[in-house]
Amino acid sequence: MREKKEKYQIIETLSDIGDFSKLVENLLENSGLSNVVRNEDTTIFATQKGVNDVNFCFLPSIKPLAGKDSDVFDIIENLKNGDNVDTFCIVTNQDVNSKTDISEYFKQQIRKRFPTARITFWSKKDLVDKIDTYYPNFWQHTDTFLKPYEDFYLKTIETDSELRNLLKLDDKYQKMLNIFIEPRLTIFVEDKEGHRPRPKKIEKVKLIKSGCYVIAGDAGTGKTTLLKDIGRELIDNNLRIEGKKNLPIFIKHTDFVNNSFVLDDTIDNILLKTFKNFDLERLFDDYEVVLLIDSLDELERENQMSILKDIDKLHTDLGVRFILATRSYEYLLKDCDIQTPQHITIQNFNLKQVEAFLQNFFKFDELKANTLLHSLHDNRILDKLPITPLTLSVISILYEERRYEIPATITDIYDNFHLFLLGRTSVQSSLEFLDINIKERILSIYALEILQNPKREPKNQQDFISFIENFFAKRSITIDRGQIPELVQSLTQGTGVLYIDENNLVNFKHNLFMEYYTSREIFNHQRKLEDELISRFTDFNWQNTAIFYAGRTKDMPDFLKKVIEKFKEYENIVDCLVGVSGMGYLLQALWLTDADIRKEGIKEALNTSLKSLEQMKKIASEKGNFFSGIEYPTLALVNTMFFFKDFNSVTLKDPLILAFEDLFQDYNQMKNTNDWHKTTILYQLFNVSLALYSDRVNVKNKLLNELADEIVNEPIIFMLFDKTIDIIDGFHKAKKVKEEINFNKYVRKHIASLNYYVETPADQLRLTTFDNIGVIKNVEIYTEGKTDPQIIEHAYNVLTDNSTPYWSIRSCGNEIGAGAETLKRLLEGVEATLKTEQAKHKIVIGVFDNDAAGQSQFNGLNSKLFEVWNKSQRIKKHKEYNIFALKLPIPDDKNHYLNEKQSLNFFEVEHYFPIEYLKEKNMTKSIKGMNDIFEITGKKQKFVDIIKTETDPKLFEEFKVLFDEIDCITNKKTEYVEQ
Repeated sequence: MREKKEKYQIIETLSDIGDFSKLVENLLENSGLSNVVRNEDTTIFATQKGVNDVNFCFLPSIKPLAGKDSDVFDIIENLKNGDNVDTFCIVTNQDVNSKTDISEYFKQQIRKRFPTARITFWSKKDLVDKIDTYYPNFWQHTDTFLKPYEDFYLKTIETDSELRNLLKLDDKYQKMLNIFIEPRLTIFVEDKEGHRPRPKKIEKVKLIKSGCYVIAGDAGTGKTTLLKDIGRELIDNNLRIEGKKNLPIFIKHTDFVNNSFVLDDTIDNILLKTFKNFDLERLFDDYEVVLLIDSLDELERENQMSILKDIDKLHTDLGVRFILATRSYEYLLKDCDIQTPQHITIQNFNLKQVEAFLQNFFKFDELKANTLLHSLHDNRILDKLPITPLTLSVISILYEERRYEIPATITDIYDNFHLFLLGRTSVQSSLEFLDINIKERILSIYALEILQNPKREPKNQQDFISFIENFFAKRSITIDRGQIPELVQSLTQGTGVLYIDENNLVNFKHNLFMEYYTSREIFNHQRKLEDELISRFTDFNWQNTAIFYAGRTKDMPDFLKKVIEKFKEYENIVDCLVGVSGMGYLLQALWLTDADIRKEGIKEALNTSLKSLEQMKKIASEKGNFFSGIEYPTLALVNTMFFFKDFNSVTLKDPLILAFEDLFQDYNQMKNTNDWHKTTILYQLFNVSLALYSDRVNVKNKLLNELADEIVNEPIIFMLFDKTIDIIDGFHKAKKVKEEINFNKYVRKHIASLNYYVETPADQLRLTTFDNIGVIKNVEIYTEGKTDPQIIEHAYNVLTDNSTPYWSIRSCGNEIGAGAETLKRLLEGVEATLKTEQAKHKIVIGVFDNDAAGQSQFNGLNSKLFEVWNKSQRIKKHKEYNIFALKLPIPDDKNHYLNEKQSLNFFEVEHYFPIEYLKEKNMTKSIKGMNDIFEITGKKQKFVDIIKTETDPKLFEEFKVLFDEIDCITNKKTEYVEQ
């Protein structure tokens, strides 16, 4: 019998919650409880039958129970009101320390939180006593012949790791690579009515108990690990079996190679490693032998068929069970005369499995596991990669080594994945000469050919064969035509990179495979295509290829500079949003590139982000779309979080800090001026500081110290701070942060502005002084009224085929009718904003209506500051700065609107439209005694809403006289669409 101390040690070594939960489940069944149901690994329900049945909920825990943050608190909280539970029993296999099994503090806290719940505790000592009483077979079995083999098997599956050997990984990763996460398995059953197989979920326990199976799944999905774990569980079950005990035999393809592909000889030699003498047939009689056969895919078809025939004979003659693992069920069993085993598929990991894997991999560093998980979420890697135990292992190892998350390591991940998939060469194959480099080249050229096809169309199988023939024809390597089918099979079944779909097309398993291999082809053989990577950067497939390409060296300053230059051309919202996202990923992939150059990438992304915000605001001003009626702060928040998502990476820490310092210097130069662009710079600073503030980068001081005073004094940024901190930190943590900066004090200070932002849709704030976050341009135009900028901007868009103007335009006031006097005051005071270094080249143009009020204020401009420019009667210029006053130029056919008597002038922006159109829209009023001269009347905002639906350039023809005058002042040339 085992001593108590040894039993305690056995219990303590159960470090997997699934194993521990299974032990508790078996113990409860043996103890006489009824209806024992294990719900995943966290809860086990059972009933004690009696006069009054008692319903138990057992909560297994493999963590010491000492604090008040245990998972069991949340589980009880979720169950206490929903399920009919009379008693909760918390079961642990760990001591808090050498003197305490479960701390009294823990017991007090849980009873304090759930005062009405009945809660009991099983310590490690309690558990051992109950096992001794109800489940003594757990401790040992008496088969002295089998025990050494069990030890050998368990030791073998712990040390044998193809991935570790292939990737030459450090020994420290051995235990991490032995992580087993319960797989998602599907069995195909016959649909009697539909007459075709249909998938049905199956539990692993079914495979362990009985039956013969073929488990199919892509490379890296964990087939080998599953086979090994089935063998381990078969051995574990021997502790509870009264009759024949299990003898699992795990066989690799190399075992068959070493024994001339003869099954009996292969089994003999595996068993001889443990047993000196044995009778194989007697072994089959005395034990439940289960063959666990892996990697038959690596063998030639002739050898596969021979082995399958031997397996079938053992199964038929002696009842030997078998479980095979393969990449293709259909191919493995094609034309094979074998009693058909059941077809099982193993699925890629879901989110829950990913979480479980990372928690096991980083078992002693929960923060690291959570940080990497959040990175996978934020970068949408779970959608971009085939999430399997293999890819997660490589991701986790690279993160453990460097602390760099995806996408900084995505090329490395695929390099390792590529090595694993293509490095598994066929054993004794007639295609041995096809080493990894030749396979890679075929895949790379094929990937590039598909990517360059506008429709991304793959080849059918016959065309793919022709493609391969052509590949060899152009090279010194020769291949017999009869070997081509075997090569196609090798590439589509053996690598896991390609597959033949139901339409007989040779497809990549995932678009990222195509993009990865294209990047290898361009980098290694076709550098001339680098320009195409840059020019097509906002095409998702090409962008991903560019990121893989950059990750080849991580140091490509010239390539990055060209991408940054390309960004300056982006104007439409799709290019801007896709470009910003791609820049974040690209800068992470280029983590070895000079931080000063990457800083410029961040700043250009911020500028491009402003363009996307401008487009959102413009779309919001159009009726009947997604953004209609949305508030201005919400648009700014969406844009902020979009930037945050792609730039909050530790690999960007240094360039983010450098970008912050540059922008902060610019901001400090203009913070005491009335330049409305200072809010834009503050917005950019806020976006950068938010990325730095994230837990992933963890540079908190930029946001909370250096920028705090500026944030709380600018209403729109203050609102963004409020919302983003809640999103990033969660309500409770954010509340503490806000208390530190006396948040509520500033709420009271800004209450009027905050309410106005919340209550007023973005379309009503656009192009007013409340619209103070926007693209910084060297030419700024100001108008008298609120609707004038909307009309002028739309006219420009129509006349230039929707080009973005080189100038920005906004009203001088907040309300309609702010007027000429407000515009005059703005022009006379704007010089203060132009004294900073970044504003010295700025051009400011104030556009006055050519009516009585406009002429009056234009003429009344301070003569000490302004003078007539170029002898023009309608343009004045500041004597020192590039500040211009411009009266609306009047088209030749409307010169009759120009009257020597100031009070009789009526020309406004709306007069550029044909008079018949204005009359049709009820926008004109006749003036007594003045023929063919009309005053503008009616509801101007309603008129603007109508104008925005007009796209005929002829309607806006006369606006050209205004744009030509602006071009003359700025020395620019506007290109109009041909009519």
